[in-house]
Amino acid sequence: LRFGIAGSLLSLGAIDFGLVVDSSLVMVENCARHLSEDKDHQRSRLEVVRDAALEGRGPMMFGELIILIVYLPILTLEGVEGKLFRPMALTVIFALLGSMVLSLTLMPALASLLLPRRLDEREPRVVYLARWLYAPLLRLALRHGGAVLGWLAVLGWPGAAAGALRAALRGRACSSWHWCAPM
Repeated sequence: LRFGIAGSLLSLGAIDFGLVVDSSLVMVENCARHLSEDKDHQRSRLEVVRDAALEGRGPMMFGELIILIVYLPILTLEGVEGKLFRPMALTVIFALLGSMVLSLTLMPALASLLLPRRLDEREPRVVYLARWLYAPLLRLALRHGGAVLGWLAVLGWPGAAAGALRAALRGRACSSWHWCAPM
């Protein structure tokens, strides 16, 4: 409760794991790319990683600052809404700031120590299997585009009609009830 944030499910659930690790992943991938592109090894590993970190810091910070700016208006809410959503916004803001600091300091240091100069760029077996199954289906669908659209219309029409019927029945059932709000 140091910042007045209770550890509720709403505030802790606001931390999207992807938001927190995204900048670190981008930094490590950029360092790995630069290390693998430095084939003649004229520069030291530290110089290569430093250049990669300097190259990536601007776009990464810009992307995270955009997400931070989105959460700032939530801090201005008052009343019940403020009590409900302010902890969530503060949690996301603090998590992103911490993520940004780690991605700009710790990740380049770890990359300079732990990443190899050459990376084995093989395709994982799962991806290979997925491509092996998907490529013939994609070619078949592209070759017979009219039939695919026809099947989509045949299969999609009942779902759309059922949704329209459900909405119509819901509206009819609620028309005589003054407390029944439309969905």
